[in-house]
Amino acid sequence: PNGAFTSQNYDGRTPPKAPRFAGRIGFVFDLPLSDSGWALQATSDVSYSSRYNFFDTLRPDSVQRAFAKVDAALRVTGPDDRWSFGLIGRNLTNKLVVTAANDIPFAGGTGTGTAGPGVLADMSAFVDNPREIFIEVGFKF
Repeated sequence: PNGAFTSQNYDGRTPPKAPRFAGRIGFVFDLPLSDSGWALQATSDVSYSSRYNFFDTLRPDSVQRAFAKVDAALRVTGPDDRWSFGLIGRNLTNKLVVTAANDIPFAGGTGTGTAGPGVLADMSAFVDNPREIFIEVGFKF
């Protein structure tokens, strides 16, 4: 009734956090090492995402560029899978990917901060983990 805009209009625009293409492909390779039940397992996944805007209001300075990530693991398992030892790597390409962001309050844009009106606020972003390497030991009992 007072003319306030209470919704968002994405007409003709790609919504936030929506890449035009994203995909994942992987493989598992099992190799028996002996007749007594020892085995080696290798796995890998590659994920890809085209660029997307990670800010809800589609700020022009909040675009995540296209990226690919590689995860891989190498495991040795004992007889009857009673135990396993593995080396696991996640995000081996070490891509820092922004998944979401927010304005920092009073850092511009509203006219109440030190930057004044019409100045974009600073952003606080959520970023996926960088490269990670794990050692995994498993026992079944």
